[in-house]
Amino acid sequence: GINAEYMGPKEVQHLHGVQAELEKRCTEVCQQKVLDHGLVMVVVDAEYQFDRKKLTFYYDATERQDFRDLVRDLYKTYRARIWMVPTNGRWKSGSNHGA
Repeated sequence: GINAEYMGPKEVQHLHGVQAELEKRCTEVCQQKVLDHGLVMVVVDAEYQFDRKKLTFYYDATERQDFRDLVRDLYKTYRARIWMVPTNGRWKSGSNHGA
């Protein structure tokens, strides 16, 4: 794996840029899969754990969604633990993921 302790500021900045682009793409792919599964929800962000073993998707939905099949599909795509976190409309750019 990557050891950030030995990285300089430029390398860390590059890694954050790559991570942000990857997470943006994950959000887009997940939203398309949401549509494919016929779910009524909006994926607002994705966040990889640093070691990429866990991928968290943040979403807005007005009612409960059964997204078990979606999670299975996402696992097959990303081979990471998938967490779905509702934002309950609290999502705003720059907030701490609705927390």
